[in-house]
Amino acid sequence: MTTDRRLQALELRKQGKNFEEIAAALGITKSAAWQLVDGALRDYNNAVKESVDELRQVTLLQLDDMLANWLPIARAGDDKAAGIVLKTLGERAKLMGLYAPTKTELTGKDGGPLETANLNAAVDLAKLSDAQLAALESLLSAAAPGSGTGGSTP
Repeated sequence: MTTDRRLQALELRKQGKNFEEIAAALGITKSAAWQLVDGALRDYNNAVKESVDELRQVTLLQLDDMLANWLPIARAGDDKAAGIVLKTLGERAKLMGLYAPTKTELTGKDGGPLETANLNAAVDLAKLSDAQLAALESLLSAAAPGSGTGGSTP
């Protein structure tokens, strides 16, 4: 029953309903609506994580089988087999996250430094739409000291 309610709440959320609307549609409190959606999302994330882990394990087994087949041939001096072994080892290492992250340096025109906008330039608030002003106000209030922007439930 709870799973059905979670799925109902999640479907309403996917349709763009807010938690008050979900609560009204399901005859529950706003907090209960949030808990149902949160539970459904947690279930979904756990299922996705499990499938990714399973796929990773199966792929590692496939790569290990390839290595078992091609490694003796490569050791016997076959250059093509050696290339296959090296590629397979590389794919296995990538899959397991053994490579360090690649550092990338961004440059501007003709390899020079990046040009940044003048961050100190004044913004003409009169040119902003109501939606842009509301978004800016929301950002500023969230960034204000003591605004209490923790991840609390509604």
